[in-house]
Amino acid sequence: MADELHSGGSQQPMMTPEGENPQGEARERRSEDATQAVKEQAGAVWDGARENVRSALAEQQQAAAAGVGDLAGALRSAAHELDGEQKASVARVVGRAADGLERLAGTLRSKDLDTIVSDAQTFARREPALFLGAAVAVGFLAVRFLKSGSEQRAAHAAGAASAPATSPDGGHLH
Repeated sequence: MADELHSGGSQQPMMTPEGENPQGEARERRSEDATQAVKEQAGAVWDGARENVRSALAEQQQAAAAGVGDLAGALRSAAHELDGEQKASVARVVGRAADGLERLAGTLRSKDLDTIVSDAQTFARREPALFLGAAVAVGFLAVRFLKSGSEQRAAHAAGAASAPATSPDGGHLH
């Protein structure tokens, strides 16, 4: 039998007296260690990606807060002008809209995204019709706001293109 092992006969893995295969166990441990290392690396990559997304969303949230705050300020100015033109009822409505937008801007500045989403979900479950109506109104206002801004830029660009060219000393070029 010893001659079979040395002469290239059937080779069986080395076994300990207890019937264990130390080479197989070592291979299994290395495989488990490699699997664990891959899991840890994947977890680290996932955590990094999630943090990058959260950071980008936080920046967008602050930008949205600034935009909503600017819109509220514009509405507040419009309300003051309307009040000066003796249109008090319209001025009150516009003023209330500005108040609501200022509260929204404050919420966006002070709360984290998870809390805002949770609050919105709770409100949507409690008042679905009001939530849907508010979402439609906000969407409509956002489209109108964006559209008016692009129309103003287009009009400004067209006005600049049609304006007569002037020389550096203010004279018209021909």
